[in-house]
Amino acid sequence: MLYTLSSCIDPSNYLECVRYDFASNGWSKEATLRRKIPETELCGFVSLNGELHVLKSAKLPAETLHPRRQLKKRLALEFQVYNPLARKWRVFTTYPPVSVPIDFRTAALCTVEL
Repeated sequence: MLYTLSSCIDPSNYLECVRYDFASNGWSKEATLRRKIPETELCGFVSLNGELHVLKSAKLPAETLHPRRQLKKRLALEFQVYNPLARKWRVFTTYPPVSVPIDFRTAALCTVEL
């Protein structure tokens, strides 16, 4: 099977994960992303350990020791992970080791086995 992301013409729609079946020579909808990604934002798409990972940059409020201070936004990565066998999504956020947004037009996403 071959998987890819597809966006609809209507910007209010969510991205869809579609599957190509070589035997039937046809495409079918596999799943819809749980969280919307605006058309103005880029995202990464990679398969790792049998799951499909959709990554996008996000900004989250940073923790502060002073409750009266305005919260600053901290760069984060949002992962939407789809398991095709279980047909379930999970979403989590992590902080990358860099302080600049990741440009998904030039970033390489791959697995490395040692």
